[in-house]
Amino acid sequence: MGLHIDASNVSAFDTVERFTGTTEEMEQRLSHAYLYYSNWRWSDESHTAIERMHPTTHLLGFYAMSTGVPEVTAKNYREVFVRLNMIESVYGTTLPITLEEVKAHIGLRCNVREKTKKQFDADMAGALREKAQAELNRLTRQEAA
Repeated sequence: MGLHIDASNVSAFDTVERFTGTTEEMEQRLSHAYLYYSNWRWSDESHTAIERMHPTTHLLGFYAMSTGVPEVTAKNYREVFVRLNMIESVYGTTLPITLEEVKAHIGLRCNVREKTKKQFDADMAGALREKAQAELNRLTRQEAA
């Protein structure tokens, strides 16, 4: 099952970013889409502009797989923020997401498996243990050398 990010119910954040420029500038962005967190695409048939899902929206959608929260709601956006911070503490971050940005994405939905707090916390504890074990292994190899 592929990830589906549905931002159609997000009203407090502009989830689509448009870019207009010379044809050469637009084609360059299209050919280097992987550098911009999400894929640029032509916004219309006349090729006068390109658009993409906003990088914050795109990243929140991908983080949904790890947070285990299929929809950001007024009731759970603080928990989403806490889970994001836990994930970033373990794995690092590419684009920090603020509490205000999470709140602005109320209505964002993704087709991900829901995780309870207990399940999520167990995943994070396992990830922290793996990270600590990897550091111990690195230090042990360094000691032996």
